Amino acid sequence: MYRRRTALVTTLFVLFHCQAVDPTVEAPPLADASADGARGVTDAPSAPDDRADVPIDAPIAADAAPPFRCPARTSAPKPADVRVELLANGLKSPWSLAFLPNGDLLFTERDGALRLFRKNGTLEPMPIPGGPATVNAGQSGYLGLALHPDFAQKPFVYLAYARPFPGDLSPVGVRISRFRWERESLTDETPILDGPHDDDTVGNVGGRIVFGPDKALYATLGDRGNNVAVQRLDNLNGKIVRVADDGTIPTDNPFFATPGARREIFTYGHRNPQGLAFRPGTLELYSSEHGAVDGDEINRIEAGKNYGFPFIEKDASAPGMVSPFIELTPSIAPSGATFYASTTIPEWCGDLFVAGLIGTQILRVHLPASGAPVLEAVFQYEYGRIRDVAQGPDGYLYFIEDDPTDGKLRRAVPN
Repeated sequence: MYRRRTALVTTLFVLFHCQAVDPTVEAPPLADASADGARGVTDAPSAPDDRADVPIDAPIAADAAPPFRCPARTSAPKPADVRVELLANGLKSPWSLAFLPNGDLLFTERDGALRLFRKNGTLEPMPIPGGPATVNAGQSGYLGLALHPDFAQKPFVYLAYARPFPGDLSPVGVRISRFRWERESLTDETPILDGPHDDDTVGNVGGRIVFGPDKALYATLGDRGNNVAVQRLDNLNGKIVRVADDGTIPTDNPFFATPGARREIFTYGHRNPQGLAFRPGTLELYSSEHGAVDGDEINRIEAGKNYGFPFIEKDASAPGMVSPFIELTPSIAPSGATFYASTTIPEWCGDLFVAGLIGTQILRVHLPASGAPVLEAVFQYEYGRIRDVAQGPDGYLYFIEDDPTDGKLRRAVPN
């Protein structure tokens, strides 16, 4: 397939390309792992001391021109002096946040609504028209949300949502579709990718989507309880995938030329990743992933790698598989993730933030130039189950609480 290449895409391929593996290799069956749910947690643990060093102070895009670097830290990261503002309540299981270029905020509600919160503080009472029907059950419904990186020229909204497919078993799967944003409505749905849909499973579906600096679309697809499939390359269970903005498959994907493999696959061996974030100004991609029982993960995602589920859990290791970059026990049930690229709250500049459903927290991850990552549980036990987190164009940190009838939109601002 034809695909315009850029120097950035070429660099990504050179950095990340890995040797293809046999898609027919199967993992032996294991007992079914539980879906993410109400699991106890205390303070997030410290990361092991033997983690690889991570560069810091890479150039990042600011929330105001010109671009800048985060100020160099001369001491250990400190807690920020912030207060939290309530912006909206009464939401129905909000799931994903995305800011429009004018500063308005779009977010999904899992029951099948795309909502608009205006930058003047007004929540529009009615959902955005034109959205597709969905299956709101279990962990399914309206899920991930992303805007085209060239939105001014290509006003497209991308939505991951659960939908029924034909079949005797009433199969349900995640579809990622592109819609045109026109007069504050969705039009012209174009399917981009269909996830696994061979049964009626509505748990462990993944559903997070994000555009990379190469302008390709990356998406997480959960294992749907099929521990065997995640170690095979002939399906999309337990995978992170990469496609072009129109759904075509980049020829530099790691398994594009592997016989029998799904060409969309970027990485495999995942359980239920629900967060994806690129470190601004770099090609570094990070994910957050639900463990089976404790053992949640934050991973650095590299093309073609096998992240080991169900063999790699907690601090386990195995040949040819990647152990967690950060392992979280007890569980925080991690969901959406974002990097903070602003000096509005200077203590947070350059740090990764991961929403936590358990412990009702946002996990702050500071990645120093050398040594282990530094973790801080922000707002722990102060609010509800936090599903997603995003930096606004104003430099504030926005987050949503996942509740079926009284979800909330909040933001952290400096005192």
